[in-house]
Amino acid sequence: MDEGVQLIELCGGFGPVWTAKVIEATQSRVPVGSVGYGPESIDGMAALFPPRTG
Repeated sequence: MDEGVQLIELCGGFGPVWTAKVIEATQSRVPVGSVGYGPESIDGMAALFPPRTG
């Protein structure tokens, strides 16, 4: 991109939908990657990011 960005790496908490939104926002001009979490991490991730209520 014009600012010199060479790569965007997102936390797995963003998930595939928000990763796709970042790719769309950058018009695919810079590679966008995201971390993935395996099934063994589901309980730990749920504890870090509990569902919002209200």
